Amino acid sequence: MHTPYTLLLTKFFLSLFFICCTQQADTLQTYEQEKVMMGTVMKIKAVAEGDEEKNTRKAFDAAFHEIAKLESELSEWQPSSPVSEVNRNAGIERVQVPEAVVKVTEKALEIAEITGGAFDVTFKPVGRLWNVKERTSPPPADSIQATLNLADYKNIELDKPDSTLFLRKAGMAIGGLAASRKAMQPTMLAKCSNSTVSQTTSSMSGAISMLKEKKASSTGHQE
Repeated sequence: MHTPYTLLLTKFFLSLFFICCTQQADTLQTYEQEKVMMGTVMKIKAVAEGDEEKNTRKAFDAAFHEIAKLESELSEWQPSSPVSEVNRNAGIERVQVPEAVVKVTEKALEIAEITGGAFDVTFKPVGRLWNVKERTSPPPADSIQATLNLADYKNIELDKPDSTLFLRKAGMAIGGLAASRKAMQPTMLAKCSNSTVSQTTSSMSGAISMLKEKKASSTGHQE
């Protein structure tokens, strides 16, 4: 049985709890920024102290700068990218590529093996046949069959020690590496997570990633 004193004390502590929670929430602000990159909208949201907007915006700039760097290395839509160079030299010679291309290609080959080729970055020549800007009807069956012969991830030669990439058949092309969410979003989040940002969320083409900062307590333990 609760006495009036017990009920009064309970109400007091509950009120104190909600006041503290409200005050803590009032000190945090949500910031967000978005840019069109890699043919899609990339958005970052961050939760930080209200007086840390300047530092949070700097973190956003660092994240987008890193993504732009990866795009310049991985995008097949940029003629000067290493991936475009690999496609131009399909069936001709190996091409030296940066570490980012090596890592993402290695992951793409792993996924291709796991899925039995259902995921295949050499599908690009086939995908070109469905260019909606130039076509109003599906491509003919013979065109599809001809390009399907070029789509086979097993014809990708990746030499990790030498950082070279080679497509065995002329006409082959790889694509979609720049849109690899596993490659892009962790980088974006890592760039945003500094001492002033407690939580970051990034979204790209409908995929969402979240990272919450682990803060050290006075005892040195991670919270």
